[in-house]
Amino acid sequence: MDINPEIDLSVAATTLASQGRVQIHDFVSSESAKSLHDLLQQHDDWYLSYNEGPDNFETSEAEFAALTMEQKHRFTAGVYRRARSGFQYLFKQYYISQAVASRENQGHPLHAVHDWVTGGLS
Repeated sequence: MDINPEIDLSVAATTLASQGRVQIHDFVSSESAKSLHDLLQQHDDWYLSYNEGPDNFETSEAEFAALTMEQKHRFTAGVYRRARSGFQYLFKQYYISQAVASRENQGHPLHAVHDWVTGGLS
């Protein structure tokens, strides 16, 4: 992973110092962005996170894949129904920090990204 060499880090540092936060577009190089995209596309340890009202639920992709087509359609219809009438979310996630800390999936390429982002702090 490489930081985009076109970023003016002194401007970013000044913004961070004065505003307490900074948003940096295209933070990583194009090559690094492509590599990260490919890693995410190939990753298969995702969890599906969704809500039903105030309650949050998670299921592994393997569990979801094991559902029948009819069960998947019912699930999806429920998500769309709740989205039309209230707050709804549905996304994939991977608890990378938790996996690194508990030494799950050791050697997984995404863990190297975690170490790069955190400076190796866990």
